[in-house]
Amino acid sequence: MQNKNKFILITLSIVLLLFLIFFYTYKIKPKEPLEINENVNIDVVIDNVLEKSSGGLFIKFPEGQLDTDKDGLSDEKEEELGLNKLEFDTDKDGLSDEIEIQYGTDPNNPDSDGDGYSDAAEIIRGYNPLGEGQL
Repeated sequence: MQNKNKFILITLSIVLLLFLIFFYTYKIKPKEPLEINENVNIDVVIDNVLEKSSGGLFIKFPEGQLDTDKDGLSDEKEEELGLNKLEFDTDKDGLSDEIEIQYGTDPNNPDSDGDGYSDAAEIIRGYNPLGEGQL
């Protein structure tokens, strides 16, 4: 019994010694702080790319183009398409006007294919909002 205890003690000592050697040889050093080029002013980047508002940060449109409702379509594009530039979701079906344009649905009609299901309900369930079948 005594030999068994000696063997366990020696084995644990060797494991601990190996662990300590490994730890001191390959110890993890704290990460170096990220170096930012002193010529880059992050405030200028944010001011030129993002628009700050109480709702968060939004991508800026080119000079002269606004997106009042923050739906992803410029006010100019919404006026061109006959949409309400003050409404994120003009037809109130749950899809932003930009998403409706991407899917080819009518942003002024909550049920583009007239089947009784809103465009959003069909897209969420994987159905074609423009007719029969699945997406």
